[in-house]
Amino acid sequence: MRRTKLMASPGELGLLGALAASRGRIRAAAAISVVATLGYGLVAERFVMEQSGDVVVNLFVLCGQVFLMLAAAYVVAMWAACERFGDAWRRRVFLGERIDASADEDEAAPAMRDNTAQFYLFLAAAAVALYAAIAATTGGYIDRYNQEGYVLARLRAGDPAERVAAIRALVDPVRRDSSERVAVRDRLAATVDDASDDVAAWAAWASGVLGVQEAVPGLVRALARPSTELRIEAVIALGRLHDPLAERQMVELLQTAAPGDPLVEPLCVALGVIGSPQALEALLTVARGSDDAAAEVALWAIGQARSTSPRAEVVAIWEAATGGRRCAAAEALKHVSTVEDDATLREAFRALDQGVECEPRSYVGRSYDEEHTVATIQTIVGEPLRMKYLKAVFNIAGSGLEPWLVDIAWSPDEPDSIKVQADQLAQAIHAAPSRPPRE
Repeated sequence: MRRTKLMASPGELGLLGALAASRGRIRAAAAISVVATLGYGLVAERFVMEQSGDVVVNLFVLCGQVFLMLAAAYVVAMWAACERFGDAWRRRVFLGERIDASADEDEAAPAMRDNTAQFYLFLAAAAVALYAAIAATTGGYIDRYNQEGYVLARLRAGDPAERVAAIRALVDPVRRDSSERVAVRDRLAATVDDASDDVAAWAAWASGVLGVQEAVPGLVRALARPSTELRIEAVIALGRLHDPLAERQMVELLQTAAPGDPLVEPLCVALGVIGSPQALEALLTVARGSDDAAAEVALWAIGQARSTSPRAEVVAIWEAATGGRRCAAAEALKHVSTVEDDATLREAFRALDQGVECEPRSYVGRSYDEEHTVATIQTIVGEPLRMKYLKAVFNIAGSGLEPWLVDIAWSPDEPDSIKVQADQLAQAIHAAPSRPPRE
């Protein structure tokens, strides 16, 4: 009965046997194969990580590296086996020579041993050693390609749509690991200067969302480009990155912007994200203007500066405003009102704007796919207008605040939402009773 073999011997494989024609040849072949594999890795690393813009080509390059590594490992295993098992074994296994057992017993006996398992151990060890050598000489580019090379190639692609897709994918939370790589962030920052306004706009958006400070110079340059969409995204990104030089430039842009300029609202959003005290005068000008949408965002931005200096102007706007602008002014009053407004706001809570609901307002921006949004900026909280007055009074921290809140919490005439909020605020005061009033 024929015995079943679990693995084919090197001779049965019939691979590269001619390289073992002599010991000198197999030694030279092993050395050349190792050098070729490492040299290929150095060239491939530079190509796929720094030059290529085609992921399909890169796939073939990486596959070539793997196949070359395995071939070199096989040749090295051939050399190691020939050195270990002797010359007669080499000739019998790789060259197919017949060994006469009666001719020289000392030579024939080792040559007749199978040694197949040991050969495959040499092959495995050679493959591992070559992979480690490639990683050492190229900085582990095969592994790095999965983390950053693939993204970099897409960001260098000739098709603008492919570059946009790569940028959007970086913001996807599932793929955020790649966005933390230094090379990827540098490339994204450089893409803000892309010749395509659409690609540059997406790069500006992603730079702001991901906090890529390296993009600030490119974003400032983008403010001078003619594309309105690009300028809007550059403004919002600069706001998210909180760059002081860009802040001054955006204040100047807001001061000189004409009414109805599409850049006004994004500038207000960006300066609000920064919480810019420098922009208060320019924001107040917008808040007094005729554009309701821009005025609402400007009032939110004024509140984000957390300064009481524009208190009188905001109170005047609030007293004269109706609808969404009144809600926006009340939102600002949470942050700018002082003890001088305490009685007025308590009276407003009791007597004014009963039943008025404020519609929520948000700056949504772009998204990484069709359904999900990121870094949404809420400019008006959706809640009853009286709730905003309640919170504004709490923030002022005037005298007798805790009893006033307790009375509201226990009032049978108040809706549950108001009572719950008043109770929570009263408990907060009880936990920290030393909070001084806002002067």
